[in-house]
Amino acid sequence: MIMHWGFPYGGELWVAIIIQLLFWIALVALVVWLVMRVTRSGPAGPPAAGPDTIRPESPEEILARRLANGEIEPDDYERRLAALRSQGPKA
Repeated sequence: MIMHWGFPYGGELWVAIIIQLLFWIALVALVVWLVMRVTRSGPAGPPAAGPDTIRPESPEEILARRLANGEIEPDDYERRLAALRSQGPKA
């Protein structure tokens, strides 16, 4: 009689090893996927400023752009810029 390493129905040892290996690979993949999903959500709030972050133009930048585009005259630019700077930063 041939010994089958204690596996029923004449199963081979390598079949059991492959099934266990596939189980552990799937389990590790599931844990990695869950960790990635949880850590990717991150805290709620505005994104950190970086090189690709688009920020709104400041009033002085808008004024300079309008002057560069020819929408306003240089004397009008100077007058409006002085008015902006006299107001100070908004709280």
